[in-house]
Amino acid sequence: MEPMLRRLFVLRDQSWSSVRVRWPRDRDEVLSLVKNLADAAAMTGQVSQMWLFGSYASGRNTAYSDVDLCVVLRIGSTIDYDWLLRRFGEMAPDLELQLHVYDEETFNRMQASGSTFVREVMKGIRLL
Repeated sequence: MEPMLRRLFVLRDQSWSSVRVRWPRDRDEVLSLVKNLADAAAMTGQVSQMWLFGSYASGRNTAYSDVDLCVVLRIGSTIDYDWLLRRFGEMAPDLELQLHVYDEETFNRMQASGSTFVREVMKGIRLL
């Protein structure tokens, strides 16, 4: 066998073990899980709004999609990003969450200023 072909086969052998195949999560399953997260957030009495936005909200999710959640905390809330991430991580450990956490004042100011981010969030699914 020619040296170049031998190297090609060796490289392929070495890289095969690193290949990971990912399948898209069932959208309905993800929606059910995030509704449970929203229920838990509502029980704290400190979350005024919660939105699912991005690819799962629009139905364009792929195997590499994360779950985009926007959480709006009431003024004076004692919970924060870290608390939400821990709590949601305990409830749905296999979800790749991307949390965007704001207090009501900041979120309302962003909305009033015409923030494209807030417009994208509000195109999504309101959970709370």
